[in-house]
Amino acid sequence: PLTSTRSEILAFLERCLLEDEHEAVATLRFRVPVWYAGEDLPEIAARTGLSVEQVVALHTSVDFRIFTVGFAPGQPICGVLPDALRLPRRGSPRVAVPPGSVALAGRQLTIYPAATPGGWHLMGRTPVVMFRLDRAPSVVWEPGNVLRFYPIDREQYEHLAAAFASGEEWLSAEPVSIGGER
Repeated sequence: PLTSTRSEILAFLERCLLEDEHEAVATLRFRVPVWYAGEDLPEIAARTGLSVEQVVALHTSVDFRIFTVGFAPGQPICGVLPDALRLPRRGSPRVAVPPGSVALAGRQLTIYPAATPGGWHLMGRTPVVMFRLDRAPSVVWEPGNVLRFYPIDREQYEHLAAAFASGEEWLSAEPVSIGGER
């Protein structure tokens, strides 16, 4: 079988990074509302040495690129988390994570679209419905898109959750260019 050493892989990646192919790419940015009341938020703050307010401010200050959509329909796997927010997965996974949970682990974050098992740290919840068979396309976003989170309170969450669940609301996006920098 074909095998490569760690040093061979690192050398290949360095060559790729040095190539002058850093063109900007057009994509979509989705603004995602989050009620930052996740059960792990105080622990995330304590383990990172930040206050809850600093965790939320940092999380809402950057764009997260969607690497893949899957595991559950519409579930984005995104990155890259700022270094200050990186934590390993939880020691013991939950049997059921509430739908819409915004969670982080390692260098990535995700949004759980349905109640599924999960071992990531829960920051908050979004009312966004990520997958609907009665919509075209049925998944709200795709790999390469970016997410920008913004805080909402419980009342806003409940209002938006009802609107998304009824189909009255569907997340909109704005065109952006990403990359192009070295």
